[in-house]
Amino acid sequence: MAERYSNSDNNLENGRQPGNRPTNTVNKSERELREQLLLDTALACFDTDQWENVSVAAIAAQAGVAKGTVYLHFTSKHEIYARLALQFYDDLLAKCQTITGKDSRTRLSTLIATVFTYYQQRTEYRRITQYCQREDFINNLNLELKLCLMHAEEQFKQELTSILIDGTKDGSWGTEAINKMHGIYYTLKGAVNHYCCDKNTKQERQIDSTITITNYILSSVGPRIKTTIKTTDSSNKKEQKDTSTSTLDVALEI
Repeated sequence: MAERYSNSDNNLENGRQPGNRPTNTVNKSERELREQLLLDTALACFDTDQWENVSVAAIAAQAGVAKGTVYLHFTSKHEIYARLALQFYDDLLAKCQTITGKDSRTRLSTLIATVFTYYQQRTEYRRITQYCQREDFINNLNLELKLCLMHAEEQFKQELTSILIDGTKDGSWGTEAINKMHGIYYTLKGAVNHYCCDKNTKQERQIDSTITITNYILSSVGPRIKTTIKTTDSSNKKEQKDTSTSTLDVALEI
């Protein structure tokens, strides 16, 4: 995370503090460790219904550092919010990029289950990720953080698009499925915000919702297309069509 976004006021890329003074006392790895400590501490402090009342001073006290130390890494509490959201999205994307399956339908259902499961497991992020989607919050961020949040969203969309494109090649669905990417993305995003970010939603309902959303999305991309299978006799061909939209059993490890 420190590699993707760093406070340009501090010129961390050049190893310099404000005023172009060389920093010899704290090397890059130590800065990153301290920065991650502050992010972890802030996340723990925000895991409460009164999270918006948590001050930078409270985060500093909990981390055992001076308030000014926090501002060496973050310009404001809003930047801390954004950095935590980006950390969450980066980790989720990394999990999605490791998904494999026998075909694209399996990969898509696994991606949906992975998203739901990760939100359910990392409940301490639920307030932050929802807050960072607000238009007024995004508009008040500096340009660099805005671009980082936009990039995180686009990377996930690219992962989803890649699965849809592969599905047109392996016969999981027709070519029209690619045009449904945005609908699928916002359906999944809305479902996650509704079922996973609400602390009052019971786990059993979250699991049922995952299966329901998975089946809904898979039906929306369309059935498997006709495929021609060559037999041992090259003069004979057998057409096989699978239009099954039966309920999928999505295994969640929670």
